[in-house]
Amino acid sequence: MKKSILFILISCFAMISTNLVQAELPVFSTNATTDAHWYRMKNAYLPTIPQPGYLKANADGSLSRANADATDDFLFCFVGDETNGFQIYNKALGAELVVTTLADWFNLIVVSSTPTFWTAGNYIWTFDANSNLKFMDSNNTSWYFRAPNDRLTVGATYYGGGDAVWNFEDSSTPIVVDKSALITLIAACNTQVNGDKADSQKATTFATSIATFEGTIAAAQAIVDNANATADDVTNAVVTLNYARTNYNMALVVLPFTLSTEGHMVWYKVINHGRDVVDQTGFLTYDGSNLIQTAATTADNQLWAFVGDNINGMNMYNKADFTDFSGVKLIHNGNFTMSADAWSGIWKVNSRIVDVTTYYGIFNANGAYINFLPDNYFFGYGGGTTGNVVYYGFADAGCIWSFAAASTGGTTSLDKNNTSKISVFSHDGIISVTGAKGMATIVTMTGATATFDTQKPYNVGGKGIYIVRVNGEVLKVIVK
Repeated sequence: MKKSILFILISCFAMISTNLVQAELPVFSTNATTDAHWYRMKNAYLPTIPQPGYLKANADGSLSRANADATDDFLFCFVGDETNGFQIYNKALGAELVVTTLADWFNLIVVSSTPTFWTAGNYIWTFDANSNLKFMDSNNTSWYFRAPNDRLTVGATYYGGGDAVWNFEDSSTPIVVDKSALITLIAACNTQVNGDKADSQKATTFATSIATFEGTIAAAQAIVDNANATADDVTNAVVTLNYARTNYNMALVVLPFTLSTEGHMVWYKVINHGRDVVDQTGFLTYDGSNLIQTAATTADNQLWAFVGDNINGMNMYNKADFTDFSGVKLIHNGNFTMSADAWSGIWKVNSRIVDVTTYYGIFNANGAYINFLPDNYFFGYGGGTTGNVVYYGFADAGCIWSFAAASTGGTTSLDKNNTSKISVFSHDGIISVTGAKGMATIVTMTGATATFDTQKPYNVGGKGIYIVRVNGEVLKVIVK
């Protein structure tokens, strides 16, 4: 009787020990795919830009990341044991193919039946103490199964809590569409736009942009309210709304210059803050073949005009080459050049405030964006008497530019107590306002009044002294 009890206890202990060993693994393994336990593999890495996190096997044998659905493309099993390691199979592709690595293993992981890197280690996987997938090379180095951003790879370094961490969902687990990121983004956008609408002047000036942005917010909310919305629907809505938010912010930037219109060109010297502070050679100049920075001159190749708006983008014209709006404009095609090309000649202006001072950057509207924010800003590079202009993020003094109107007549006189950045100047019978938003009121010497949009030049029709009231400030300008 005692022997029987002892045998039962030993058997129970063996079973418990076996279960404990099995419990240490994040998955149940099997000896063959015919009786496999299938899992969806989701990467734990969460970059700022939404990237679908589930591992997917494609028909051509490659692996990618995507939003999960109910197909077998997303189902994987583990055949083997802890001692000898595991082979990973995809249900849709069948038992002949295992997850392995290409000869260029550091770039991509694919599904293949023929190991191509090292003799065996590249398709025999194990789990480390943190349940992260890895294989060992011939030098006994661990290579982890990783998914940085939108690609799949292996890496010799394990990044805790990052792209080498995988969660294994049982195939019977319902696919839940996570809408939390979209809901949070919608709330932030609503807070922003409602605050702008509470500003009566901003609500009037930017009514069209506000309405457009609200329409995109409403479309995103419809995805949240739709019980049948897929993960792809949610991801697309997050991306669309984030870009709409960026464009909306651009639309609300108060431009530091007056936009030119046909027949009323307003020319500016564009000055790099970083270089101008150091050696006064930061004036944006087109030398006939390249965009550079030099010391100030009186030549037309240092004069620039902006046509368009900050919603759809602007063309930049250089006075030395200007004939009409169908002519050459500044573009970027590997180097800054002047051309009639349309696509890469679209520019926008962004602003940021540091210690109550507003700084401005110029970026290519069709250039690179990082986390939904534009990255291709003019950057004044180099030292000495000249310097190149390249692209850079909006994070350095070399990306900050100011705009000085090249007036052909008249002067600007501001109240001595005025500390704002608003300026009024005249040129060829035209009055222009910079650093302001909305409508301005102009008063002639006879007391007659008129209103005009500060984003457009205003033709006063005669010489004299004019008073301009804008944004609660009173400014005087002389038109000669």
